[in-house]
Amino acid sequence: MAGRVWDFFIHRGAEHEVPDSAEGTAPAGTTPTREAYARLDAPQHVVPGEAFELRVGLAPLPTPEVVQPAPFTVPTDAFALEVSVLAHGFAVVGEDPLTLRMRAGPGDPYPYRMLRLRAVDDPSLAAERVITAVYAVVGSVIGVAHRTVRVGEALGEPAGEPPRMQAAGGVWVLPEEGDAGTQPDLEIVVAPGNDGDGRQHCWLYRSPHPGVGACDKPLVTTLDGGADWARSVMRGVQERKDAYDLAHYLKGVGREASGAVPEEVWAALRAAGERSVPPSVLLATWDPYVPWELALLPEPLDPAAPAHLGAQAVVGRWIYGDRQRTPAPAAHLQPRTMSVVTGDYAVSELKEAKAEAKHLIRHYRAHPVDATTDQVLMALEGKRGPDILHLAVHGKFSTEELEDGLQMVDGTYLSRRSISGVEASGVRLVFLNACQVGQGRIALGAYAGMVPAFLGIGAQAAVAPLWNVDDKVAKNFAQGFYKAVLQGGTAPAEYLRMRRAETLGAAGAELSTPLAYLFFGHPRLTVQWTAGGASAAREGTDDA
Repeated sequence: MAGRVWDFFIHRGAEHEVPDSAEGTAPAGTTPTREAYARLDAPQHVVPGEAFELRVGLAPLPTPEVVQPAPFTVPTDAFALEVSVLAHGFAVVGEDPLTLRMRAGPGDPYPYRMLRLRAVDDPSLAAERVITAVYAVVGSVIGVAHRTVRVGEALGEPAGEPPRMQAAGGVWVLPEEGDAGTQPDLEIVVAPGNDGDGRQHCWLYRSPHPGVGACDKPLVTTLDGGADWARSVMRGVQERKDAYDLAHYLKGVGREASGAVPEEVWAALRAAGERSVPPSVLLATWDPYVPWELALLPEPLDPAAPAHLGAQAVVGRWIYGDRQRTPAPAAHLQPRTMSVVTGDYAVSELKEAKAEAKHLIRHYRAHPVDATTDQVLMALEGKRGPDILHLAVHGKFSTEELEDGLQMVDGTYLSRRSISGVEASGVRLVFLNACQVGQGRIALGAYAGMVPAFLGIGAQAAVAPLWNVDDKVAKNFAQGFYKAVLQGGTAPAEYLRMRRAETLGAAGAELSTPLAYLFFGHPRLTVQWTAGGASAAREGTDDA
């Protein structure tokens, strides 16, 4: 059987009561509206163990110390404002909760509340600590603001080691509730903590469903050796591609990942699953290493499917950046054109990949692109490029990044950095059917990799595998994807969930290949294919 393998590494706050009259107010976004800014008043420097005041609310003008990419749009009339404060590395003085509720209106357009905090005296924490405030109106997130507070014994003297540079930029990545039909059942954020060595992660979740709600404080976990763990998992799966213990190994991976997820997150998922079957989950993660989609649910929602999160829920992964603006993933796409990249490899021919390309050309009028660096980059450049780009090529992930990325027919590799160098691209959906290119890394403190490179130049959704995939199974997976998504109206994340669910009792490539794929994008993404209708009607004929 021809596999996409060359060698071991080559393949495809105080809670204040709000009057009842404020409840049920229309969310921001309806008319009439006005603009407001975040108020996060706090000292720029605090001494560990001493209490200080943090004033949280709205302000008429932006504050230099507060990072807020855009002003909030709020109702002109009276409304209930809820602000959740996420302050890892700070303790609340007294019994005040970290979710503050207040009423705004014509008589008090810029309300605020006071929260007392104390900086934790812990040398493992960074001196520069970020405080995040999530603003919501009637349950709908309208934005997020950040500010940094420096913790030290005296002004100009940092506590412990020199402070780690940590920008407080960024914006909430989750979609607003304006389109209720596309809001995920559960939204999870895995963000960096405020520790000095970067081992801690903060988990946040929220849901539109009553009874699920949102966590009122960050759930902090410590993850050691994520990069090494991820590489060992990849190697372990590849070494067992036909072994008896492959299924056992993947379950073991799932149990390890499951143990790193806070129990509160699993409880929220169970609650969301009681209201929607299967629940849709938007996983916005700063961590590039752990395939949370493989984590085993302690109590599966569907006993007839594998217990992996990605088989029990419709999961869309998105990249959360804490150093730059991170837009929410699109909930709708209307692609009209497609291009497919493949080629004739002198060594280790991809026979099934060529059949895959032929299928897409015939049924979806895909434009063929030769797998050479210049041709692929030209297909990406400018707004006239294809809306969908499918790549059926060899791929490789290397920690040294010497031979890393998408392999071209001449043996060279198209790097993630070259993709990132594209000024603008019209590609909105990319399917990287090439081994290992779904893996990520941290580069200068940010989530990096082949998929992030495509998302960075405009792609709104992407599919890519974590490890080596079998040539024939990968072809069938891709053909089924486009039939379900472009013709059947199935959400891409739902297609991946169904394929993962079908692996119950499977072995070999029929098990490892479907579980390799990750989907980056909105879990309830709808794709309206407006071209190729006539040729797509002939889908019943298989030219593979």
